[in-house]
Amino acid sequence: MEVLERVQTAKEKGYCFNCLCDSHTREWCRSRNTCAVCNRNHHTKLHVDRQKPKRDSKPSSIRQSSPSSTSRRTSSQKYDGSQVIQNKEIKDSKMKRRLGGRSKRHVFMPTALARAISVGGTNKTRILLNSGATQTVILKSFVKNQQLQTTNKNGKVFCTVNLQSFHDSTVKIQIHGVVKTKFDSPLPEKVSDKILENTYSQLPDLADPHFYHPVNIDIMIANDEMSKVLKAGLIQTASHMPIAQSTVFGWVISGARFY
Repeated sequence: MEVLERVQTAKEKGYCFNCLCDSHTREWCRSRNTCAVCNRNHHTKLHVDRQKPKRDSKPSSIRQSSPSSTSRRTSSQKYDGSQVIQNKEIKDSKMKRRLGGRSKRHVFMPTALARAISVGGTNKTRILLNSGATQTVILKSFVKNQQLQTTNKNGKVFCTVNLQSFHDSTVKIQIHGVVKTKFDSPLPEKVSDKILENTYSQLPDLADPHFYHPVNIDIMIANDEMSKVLKAGLIQTASHMPIAQSTVFGWVISGARFY
């Protein structure tokens, strides 16, 4: 195939533009390989050569003329140069759209509902799984409402929470984290997408039925406690849809949704 045909085929088949695998998109690719030609984040087979501006092909005898004609020609060459730059920018923009695929997207952070068990009773809590953070955070307001005990260490307040799965009451885990009045990282935003809702609402053990509207987050579980939560199992219905990850709380939805 010609290069542009390869690019179009990769888009139609849903291949990863970096490693050409069909099980994930470029955003989820773990390969560190880059294009051998331009060192950018796409496969070498999908590299498109950019055409260089054509050089002036006029004979030297014509180029050597009077100062007045040279002045006029210099002005014309500057104009032609700007046109070449503008055309190149337009061409690069079109190529980025072809290689990058869809322009609009919404990134979902995985959320889950669980039961928090304490001396104050059993209450529903919403949890955010953040693999980009290193320390689990528990909101101070949640600790107060649950009447949880805290400990002080190195000037920080820590707390332990017992969590139970809604889908399997036998599944219980204990989460330890630092107590803060608010989260350091921004929380996910609400998105309205009926296709997405209908696609993943069919999962029997969906951890958060309102994953597209993640409000009232009480606990942010980071990598220090993530091994207690994640289970083996991934589901992706299409390359432009987020994935479903199996956890002790049920299936959580995460990743990018392209429009």
